[in-house]
Amino acid sequence: MIPTATEKNEITKAGAKIIQDSVSQSIHDKHYGKGHKGIHLADTVITQAEKGTGNTLVGFNVKNGIDHGRIANFLNNGTIKITADHFYDSAVKAANDEAFRVMANAVKKRGGGE
Repeated sequence: MIPTATEKNEITKAGAKIIQDSVSQSIHDKHYGKGHKGIHLADTVITQAEKGTGNTLVGFNVKNGIDHGRIANFLNNGTIKITADHFYDSAVKAANDEAFRVMANAVKKRGGGE
């Protein structure tokens, strides 16, 4: 009943989607400025499967030469000039229960678990 890396990826991808949506919504709520031109940080939240492990990561894409993960790090953790608001950490924490529930349902659908 141990899932293969491919099966594990399908399970973790379901949970990562919940976290991705939560992080994107958190950015919209806290950092979506009016009059912003170009690609916004909220539009760069992605999920990515790790090859061979079955794990799925939630992070930020590089678009138009801009490393949005770096920007997210500054906003989440703060800098000398920016006060940290921990939007990413809070969003992940808020979505964890639902993400685990979705992953448990995915395991049940494939015939594992109780």
